[in-house]
Amino acid sequence: IEASFTSTTSIMGIYESTPQREVEFKLHIAIDFGTDGCGLAFAYNNNIYIYDKWRGGNRKRKNKTKTQILLRENNEIVCFGDNAKMMYCNTDDITSKSWKFFERFKMALYDKNIKKLNIIDSDDEKDVDEVEIETELTATNGAKCDSETVFVIAFKHLQSLAKEFLPKITKTAIADDEIQWILTVPSIWSETAKNKMKQWITLAGLVDDAIKDQCVIVYEPDCAALALKKEIERHNIPQITSSYN
Repeated sequence: IEASFTSTTSIMGIYESTPQREVEFKLHIAIDFGTDGCGLAFAYNNNIYIYDKWRGGNRKRKNKTKTQILLRENNEIVCFGDNAKMMYCNTDDITSKSWKFFERFKMALYDKNIKKLNIIDSDDEKDVDEVEIETELTATNGAKCDSETVFVIAFKHLQSLAKEFLPKITKTAIADDEIQWILTVPSIWSETAKNKMKQWITLAGLVDDAIKDQCVIVYEPDCAALALKKEIERHNIPQITSSYN
């Protein structure tokens, strides 16, 4: 797993210009900010763990939650995931006008630019021009907020959830600099957009710039392909070969 993440970083050409110290990471935590859903996964001692503490309307535990966040007027987080929308819908009129609810806020980062490039119906996103991300997000009530602010708050919240989950994985204390964070992004994102996400996760305090490869940005399609490959190997599924040249 570690080798796969490292090679992906090299392929994408994300390198640091300042000298960094190398750390042998004990724990790897992946954040999947999907278009509609968000999830956390952990790799520790060659074992994989999925965060399953999300709760939906039926209160059942889930492996993913909705990519949505609710902030107060001062940008203090109220709720993240499925419960954010339920709480916002149940607030009074005065509160709903001051609070800011962002739904599918990762998609909102580049949705406008995708439409400008007319690539919504593209069959292969790698064939299209790379897109930049929006610097500002709009809440459902029309309130504006810097994209950086929303994502830094979200990253901090996900870090707190991940740390709360750690006792279920190991009783051994793990320092912050012994954790490697893996973040998924669409393959159509530009280098500037990918580096912006790396900057935000650093500002949120998850990553130390002085540590080499503590944050690894990986393409979503590559992650899906790697996961499928691992499942095929784990279940000994016969490889399907094509008869076409």
